[in-house]
Amino acid sequence: MDTYYYNSPMARLSQLQVTSGGSSLFNRSYDYDPVGNVQSITNNISGENQSFGYDPLDRLSSWNATNVSQQYNYDPIGNLTAKAGVAYTYGSNGNGTGAGPHQARTIGGQSYSYDANGNMTSSPGRGYTWNAENQLTAVTGTASESYTYDGDGERASRTVNGITTVYLGPLLDVDNNSAGTRRNVYMFNGQAIAQRTTTSNPVGNTLVYLHGDQLGSVSLTTSNAGSYVSGQEFDPWGAIRSGGVNETKLNYTGQRKDDTGLLYYHARYYNPVIARFISADTVVPGMAMGAGGALGTIGLDKNTSMKGLTVDYHEPGINSAVAGENQSTYQHGFWFQLSKDDKQKAKTPYGPLNPQALNRYSYVLNNPLRYTDPTGHYDYQYTWDIGPASSNFTPEIAMAYMIKHPQDVFPFGVIEIDSNGNVVSGETTLKVGSIYKLANAGGPGVDNWVKVTKITPYSFTFEEIAGGFDPVGSTITFSIFEMGGEVYLHQDAHTKYSLGGFKDWLFTQGAAIAWMTQADNLRRVFFPPADVPYYMWDIFPPYIGW
Repeated sequence: MDTYYYNSPMARLSQLQVTSGGSSLFNRSYDYDPVGNVQSITNNISGENQSFGYDPLDRLSSWNATNVSQQYNYDPIGNLTAKAGVAYTYGSNGNGTGAGPHQARTIGGQSYSYDANGNMTSSPGRGYTWNAENQLTAVTGTASESYTYDGDGERASRTVNGITTVYLGPLLDVDNNSAGTRRNVYMFNGQAIAQRTTTSNPVGNTLVYLHGDQLGSVSLTTSNAGSYVSGQEFDPWGAIRSGGVNETKLNYTGQRKDDTGLLYYHARYYNPVIARFISADTVVPGMAMGAGGALGTIGLDKNTSMKGLTVDYHEPGINSAVAGENQSTYQHGFWFQLSKDDKQKAKTPYGPLNPQALNRYSYVLNNPLRYTDPTGHYDYQYTWDIGPASSNFTPEIAMAYMIKHPQDVFPFGVIEIDSNGNVVSGETTLKVGSIYKLANAGGPGVDNWVKVTKITPYSFTFEEIAGGFDPVGSTITFSIFEMGGEVYLHQDAHTKYSLGGFKDWLFTQGAAIAWMTQADNLRRVFFPPADVPYYMWDIFPPYIGW
């Protein structure tokens, strides 16, 4: 049995324990610094304590544990310059196959090279081949593999030593070997909890339960009888520190690990040994509202064209385009640099809330113990101050209301439906596994279908399954926490893949307005004057000048 304990009011995981028959198989305690970074993890079985340090930008700067003492250093644009004594160097331009300023040219004296689109083409003892869509199609070297993809950009097959694994959605894959191996993954509350492996020649059927750590990394497997099967420990960046789990390919943060050692993050591949992706993110998070909103209200020339910072990496001249289209950022600084008065005038955030997001190869803002990257895109986050905490207004109370009465808070209608789109009568309380239609969420007359994949006392997660706003498979988590006596609503979205520069920009504009409206609606529920909820298409036109 997996048991999660949370501290309050910040709703942070304080302990995770796996027990079977009265025995403790996994038991970790977590402590945090005042801003929410994990500062220690204690193994309550072995007694080992891991401690972590951070620099002023909340980047992981040190890790100390039994027989381990590592330091991590960065340059101003978020590149690792030293990791556990290993030096990283970077290029100065991105022309031709030369490494650009975010592309590691050497690591520990070993050379790396890239194509003109920023895809890694070689590393020590290994070569990489990419298709026209900038998808990895082959890795050659000590471990050689090849891959194909479907029309949505998801990996469709993986071939190793003549055996091809075909992926039939995220929960089933089949090998074309003589044994006829099939693997079914079972999910609960947004996390893989078990895998059944069957073979037809000889006939076999094995079920293992998967137990994740605080990041969802598969750290322990148990048998159908609840006995220990295998376990593993990770370093802060996702490399295996000790042990090993061979019963499943699901690994660090629940992502598939290939024989190459690379982790498949859907949009990209991640190398946990060097703590970097091997290709650039196609999305730069952030947005700018342009004339009539955000910086337009604090002195921006109304004639200035602004596309925001969410652009397609592979558009020609990205650097000049970003510079030309974001003169306001150059003039006023990023959102986090504005004065309190200018933030109030701007009303909505623009650009990346954290400038480390501009580094398109680094992993989760160089804070791997705090964040995960479900899709390979780090897209957008918004945090809104709802109001002062009190006995009648706590994160638990606010979240319980959102789950019970989503139609009062969301900026569009919330209607429970079945898998065929038929309306389910009765209340619209959110439930794990249920499907909901978000009326007009993709625009007037365009509905989105989402599934609730996870609910906790402080958060819930939607996954897009159909509609016209985010790509299918995208996720967004809504959470509520208390800090400094104030209650905040936080929205953390990850898109499945890039739609291209203009569409990415357009959709992040709509997202910012939608989630700002959600915050306003929640505020009206708990603070007078009470009012009916606003819906997105009631307020959208004034914001964009229609």
